[in-house]
Amino acid sequence: HIDGRALYGHVLWYSGEALAKYLVWRHGGLASRDSCIGKFVLELGAGSGVVGLTLGRLGAAVTVTDAEPQVVALLKRNIAANDLEANVKARALSFGDASTYLEPRASLDLVVAADVLYEAGQGSVLARVLDAHVPVGSGTEVLLAYEHRPEAPLDCFAAAHELGFTLERLEDPQGNAAAAARGHPGSAAYRTCCFVELPAARAREAVAHACFSPGNQRRIQIFRLCRP
Repeated sequence: HIDGRALYGHVLWYSGEALAKYLVWRHGGLASRDSCIGKFVLELGAGSGVVGLTLGRLGAAVTVTDAEPQVVALLKRNIAANDLEANVKARALSFGDASTYLEPRASLDLVVAADVLYEAGQGSVLARVLDAHVPVGSGTEVLLAYEHRPEAPLDCFAAAHELGFTLERLEDPQGNAAAAARGHPGSAAYRTCCFVELPAARAREAVAHACFSPGNQRRIQIFRLCRP
């Protein structure tokens, strides 16, 4: 706790691990577009940085961010401990403070975030952050991993739709939300999965009442947002 506030950046959250495994699995695919090498990436609410560090190891140029100075300091230590200073940089970015946003914003290939929706008020703010960093027609891909909680602010998805984003969820052939839980290899969890569009009219209901693939005991959903 800092000044009476709980900080969670030192925790390796399940959704971050699941998203990192997905990116490793996708990077190893046959399509060159799925390679992380040389891509410019922004991680929001990075915490320990597991997703951004993984992308850096795969060859991406990554900026990992968090609002808390203590967490940014931890990110810098984790970058150094993994010898990733050439690929990964850490800096402060607060969702509610536009002066901390990245410039220029049109050069990002990928924006990632894991477990950043867990308390009231975060949903619409996250949508504004995406609005600032993903210009219309930019081709920037957003990957968001979310561990389901009853109190989570699902208004993020409606707000993103209103801003012109499309929303898809990674699903198995049976329509279940797919994610590789801790102790399960990504290759087994993701090889038969694909992203399926969630129309705006039913997105909130689909997220709140999702069914989950076998092995996805943490009830993690991985979403892709794009802004054509």
